[in-house]
Amino acid sequence: DIRYEYELPGVQERTAVFAYHFYRLIQRAKNIEIIYSTTKRKMSGGEKSRFIKQLQFELPRYNKEISMHESLLNFEDLNLSVIEDIIIEKDKNCINKLETIAKVGLSPTHIISYVRCPLQFYFKKIAKIKEPEEFVETIDERMIGNVIHHLLEDFYKPYIGIDFPFEKLEKLLKDLPELLKEYFAKNDFKGQLEEGANYLSYKDTLHYLQHFIKHEIKVAKKQKLALKIIAVEDLLQRELELTGSIQKVLIKGIADRIDFYENQLRILDYKTGKVEEKNVKIPDYKTEDDLNKIFTNPDYDKALQLYIYYWMYDNQKYQSTIPGIISFRKIQSPYLMLKTGKVDMEQLDEDFTTLITEIFNPQIPFTQTNEEK
Repeated sequence: DIRYEYELPGVQERTAVFAYHFYRLIQRAKNIEIIYSTTKRKMSGGEKSRFIKQLQFELPRYNKEISMHESLLNFEDLNLSVIEDIIIEKDKNCINKLETIAKVGLSPTHIISYVRCPLQFYFKKIAKIKEPEEFVETIDERMIGNVIHHLLEDFYKPYIGIDFPFEKLEKLLKDLPELLKEYFAKNDFKGQLEEGANYLSYKDTLHYLQHFIKHEIKVAKKQKLALKIIAVEDLLQRELELTGSIQKVLIKGIADRIDFYENQLRILDYKTGKVEEKNVKIPDYKTEDDLNKIFTNPDYDKALQLYIYYWMYDNQKYQSTIPGIISFRKIQSPYLMLKTGKVDMEQLDEDFTTLITEIFNPQIPFTQTNEEK
C-alpha cells in the first residue's frame, strides 16, 4: 500500500481517529441516545455500527449500574407539522437563464429531472446548486457507468461505418479482466481494486460485461446480416418550437451507440442498473390524462428518455428506427427496445411540446413535487 510505504495515514488510522472522537464525546455523559438507520444499501447499512456493538458488549462488564434500552422508531407514525410548499416564481433573472438554456440545449436528463420535480430542475439548472465533489475511494454506480461507457466507446469506435467484425469480441472477452482495471484507473479511481467492497464491485462489473459480450457473440453466430456501427457517443439535437410562441428550444443528448441491425436502425443507451420490460413501455392514454404518463410520472423516466432519443434523431434515411436500452444486468436478453403499443406518436409529440412549453412559460412557477419519493 503506497500510503503505508510513505508513512501516510491510511484506513486503520482514520478508523482510530473516529473511535477516539466517539469515546471522548460520551466519556462523561450521564444519558446517551444513539440512533442508527435500519435502511439497507447496496454494500452497507441496516446494521448497528461496531461502536454500538462494542458499547453493548463491554460497558455492562465495567459498570453494572449501566442500563441500556432499545426501541424502533417509525417515522411514518410521527405527527409532523404541515410544511408549506416551496414555490419559485420565474422572475427576470430566471427567465434570462431559461433563454440561455433554450439556446445552449436541454438534455433528456434535465427534462426527466423536471418531470420528477420542477423544483429539483430549478436547483440544478437555474440556481446551479451542485453536490460537492468528493475524493472517491469506493466504487459507486456512477463510476461503474462511466467505466463501461468509455470502454465500449473505445472498443466500437474503430468500426464505425463498416460491417462489425464480431471476432473482435473474442479478443475483448479474453482481455477484459485487465482492460477493466485500466479503465477504472483512467477514470481517476484512486482506491484499491483488490480488496473489500471495491473488489466485489469490480468482479460484479466484470461478470455482467462478460455475459453481455458472450451474448453478442452468440447472436453474431446466428444473424444473417452483419451489424453496422453508425456512431458511438453521438450528439443528437433538434429544435422544438414552443406552443403559442416564436421561441425555439434546442433539445440535445448523447446516444451511447447507434447501429443498423437486421434492417432496423437502433438508438441504444447503456444502463448498469436494473431495467425491466415495463420500464420501456409507453402506457396507453386514459380518460383523465391531460398528457401521456411518460410526461407526468417519473416512474416512466426510461420510456421518456427513449422517446426523446427517437424524437431527436433524423430518421429520414432509414425506414425503421427504434430506441432501446442495453441493460447489463439482464444477462439472457440485455436489449430492451421501446414499446409504443397503440399510442399515437403524433399525439406524443404534441404532449412533448406542451411539457417543454410549460418549463419555459413565465407564468408557471417551479414547484416541488407531491410525490413522497
